[in-house]
This record gives sequence, C-alpha cells and structure tokens, in this order.
Amino acid sequence: MQRYCEGASDDVVTLIHLPKLDWQQMKSGWFTALDQAGAMIKVDAVAAYGAEIILEGDGYDAAAAVGKRIAVERGLTFVHPYDDPLIVAGQGTLGLELLEQLPETGTVVIPTGGGGLLAGTALAIKTLRPSVMVIGVEIEPAAVYAESRRRGVLVRDF
Repeated sequence: MQRYCEGASDDVVTLIHLPKLDWQQMKSGWFTALDQAGAMIKVDAVAAYGAEIILEGDGYDAAAAVGKRIAVERGLTFVHPYDDPLIVAGQGTLGLELLEQLPETGTVVIPTGGGGLLAGTALAIKTLRPSVMVIGVEIEPAAVYAESRRRGVLVRDF
C-alpha cells in the first residue's frame, strides 16, 4: 500500500475490499462508498474497521463515481478494489498460500466479483502450477462475467 500513501495523502478512500489494506500505514479520515443495494453483512464488516460508510448509487459504477468525487473533495487517495495492478498482485498472494498449504490441489474455485481476486489468484496459480484448473464462479443474480461472455463485450452493471 505504500504506493497509495506517497505524495498524495495518508488518508485513503476505497471501495469494498477494505480488509486488504495495511491499516498500519493509514491514518484517520478514510471512508468507503458502497452501492445502496450492498449486502448488510459487508456494510457491518466495513463499519467494524471504523470506516465512514456512504451508501449511495445504484450499482457499483455509481458508487465508484461517488467515492471518486468525495475523494477529490476531501483530498483523499482513491484505491480501486480490483482494477489496479497492485491490488491484483496482492490478490495473487491467495494463490501462493493455497499452493503452499495444499500442494496437491488440482482445482481451485474462486468468485469472479470484479475480477481482481480471480485474476490475481489465477495468475499466481497458473504461473507456478499450470496444471491446476482455476474456475471462476458467480451467483446468478450478479452474473456479470457470464453476461459479458454472452454479449461479447465488458458489462459493468448487470
């Protein structure tokens, strides 16, 4: 997370993937923007970390726009939860841990979500052990990846 704190602000704004941040490098003044339809379990978990939670927007893109706007207004640094190479690299540590702890693993099932966890984990696993099958899964009401494949274009909100 050092990259996000150098030269901009020691305060950080992010969306959703808060547990992946290094809390020791952050100071006060951070918040997260979640869409209004966000799962309450996620809202409660984020609140437990002490974040100011802003529930605004219909869908991820709208919440991201709100988060970016507020970050600019408050002079904070925006951290994208999955569309960032360092976040994806950090997600890859899951793949490294899986291979270390379960060296005989033949198949790994990962939620697709925004794609960062799947991309990072799959990259690490397939780089070290190409024979392992990596399967991305998603729930039907939020099947953005499947819809993107069906349409042949990236679908952002579904």
